[in-house]
Amino acid sequence: MPPDGTAKSDSAASDARRAAEEKRHDQREELLEDRLVCLTAILAAIEIGTLFIFYFTMKANEVAAKAAKESADSYSKQLALQARPLLRVRQARVETERPYIKVNYVLVNVGGSIAHIISLTHSLSVGTAPPQIFGEEPFDLAPGQKFVAMLQTGSSHSRDQPLPPLRLSGRVIYQDDAGIVRETSFDRPYYLAGRSFERAPNWDSEYED
Repeated sequence: MPPDGTAKSDSAASDARRAAEEKRHDQREELLEDRLVCLTAILAAIEIGTLFIFYFTMKANEVAAKAAKESADSYSKQLALQARPLLRVRQARVETERPYIKVNYVLVNVGGSIAHIISLTHSLSVGTAPPQIFGEEPFDLAPGQKFVAMLQTGSSHSRDQPLPPLRLSGRVIYQDDAGIVRETSFDRPYYLAGRSFERAPNWDSEYED
């Protein structure tokens, strides 16, 4: 009998230890699973946060790039306005008087950027006859560049006749690099005493925009 009791006691103790080990094993697996779940949640939160940071950084970069472009465009426009083209009419003179009256003048860009000439019309009035109107094709005038315009009457002028009253008029429509359309107008009667075309005291026909 005693040996049988001892065997039963040892078997019960072994079962108890096995049950305790299984319980501890189950607890460790549950703890490991809980930690894995927490780690997964933390990694997911970090990834979501990273995506948010990337999104807002990208938006901030877009806003900064847009502001920089607007600033550059504004500076370019200011620079274009400061260095705008400006046209002047100079050296208007009678080149020949007979048999045809020929007149020329110089149109010069005294500004700091290109003048894109859209339209250049000029006329020469001789005596009481209607003015003869001439036109030029569109062209560009760089800073400091000159354009020499030549006008000639269609009728001859005899040697025994005095030079009739002359009047040189014209209007230039041009555009600058900023897209602004400007005008220059001139109106110059010819004075025999000084043998030169002088500005007419009329600001409606003699001006520079």
